[in-house]
Amino acid sequence: RGQVLQDLLWERDGFCASASNPLLRVSVAQKLGGYDPDVKTGEDFHFYLRLSREWLIEFTRELVVSVRQHDGPRLFGASDERIRTEQRVLQEFADVMAPALRARYLKKIGGKHVRMGNGREGRRVLCQAIALSPLDGEAWGQLAVSFLGKKTYTRAHDWVLAAKRRRFLTST
Repeated sequence: RGQVLQDLLWERDGFCASASNPLLRVSVAQKLGGYDPDVKTGEDFHFYLRLSREWLIEFTRELVVSVRQHDGPRLFGASDERIRTEQRVLQEFADVMAPALRARYLKKIGGKHVRMGNGREGRRVLCQAIALSPLDGEAWGQLAVSFLGKKTYTRAHDWVLAAKRRRFLTST
C-alpha cells in the first residue's frame, strides 16, 4: 500500500507476478503510454515499476484472483530478452536503487549469461555485482560456480531456487 516502488524492485510483492492482479484507470495506463513495445519479456513488471514511480498503490485484502502454481513450463520468455528487461530496469531506475539492489539485478543478469553458455560475460557482470556489494556471499558463490561450466551452474541454480521455494512455502 502506498509507495511500493522499492518493494517491486526487490520483488517483495506478489503484485508484480501476474498481469491478472491490478485494476487501474484507463487514464493512468494512457498517461504512462501503456506497455512499452520495446520490452518483450517482463512487460507487465516494467509497466508496474513505471506505474509505482508515479502513483501510490492501494490494495484489497479480498481474494480476487487465484493463480495455480505448477512445475511445468512458464511464460518467462527467452533469457536474452529477460536480460534486456533487467538491464533496462537497472538503467531506468538507477536513481532509486541502492548498491545492493543494483548488485541483485547484476547477479540475475550474470547468472543468465552463464546459464546461456556465455560464462565470460556472466563472470564480467558478476564481478560488477561484487564491486557494488563486496560482502555478498551469493555473488561470490555464483562467480565460483560459473567456472565449473554451464551445466553445473544451471544445476546449482535450480537447486538454490528449489530450496528458496521450499523455504517460502513453509514460511507462509
